[in-house]
Amino acid sequence: EDITERKGTEDNLRYYLQEITRAQEDERRRIARELHDDTAQLLGSLSRQLDNFIRKKHGFAPNEVFFLKDLQAQLNRGVQSVHRFVQNLRPSLLDDLGLIPAMRSLARGLQESDGINTDLKVVGGERRFSPEVESLLFRIVQEALSNVRRHAQASEAQVVVEFTEDRTKVTISDNGRGFELSGGLDDLPRSGKLGLAGMQE
Repeated sequence: EDITERKGTEDNLRYYLQEITRAQEDERRRIARELHDDTAQLLGSLSRQLDNFIRKKHGFAPNEVFFLKDLQAQLNRGVQSVHRFVQNLRPSLLDDLGLIPAMRSLARGLQESDGINTDLKVVGGERRFSPEVESLLFRIVQEALSNVRRHAQASEAQVVVEFTEDRTKVTISDNGRGFELSGGLDDLPRSGKLGLAGMQE
């Protein structure tokens, strides 16, 4: 009876986790869509209007032209930041093409933004999973590569996705500095390593 109750509790927790994950991804998708359709479009429109204003108006002093062009550059950086934020929230590649193309985009982004040579290797026959599973795997790799960028001081990183008949294994490695866990995996939240704790969950 105790075993049956424990299994029922584990099944309920697994179900709740799936529902929470689904709700989080739906909210991420909604926010990403609003940022793309509203905020990014508005900033882009302001940048184009400012460009037209600079081109059509004459008689500006050099310092005024410099100020306006600097303002336009800031707007363009804002557009790029919003686009990056949208991709981090919910990359369209994950919905449109699946897990592996989305992971390739993560690896390419790390290399382009931080100069960390990042390789993605796929072993076995690639296949699709449910949206929930693909989202979870993507978030794990995203968090791991974010840790590489922020903490590892690495120049190279590798993501290996291995498809076998009954399981999928993802391994993330880098040539940077590591760290020692002072306790077990259960101590991750208390030690402030919330990203690793989230990956464990």
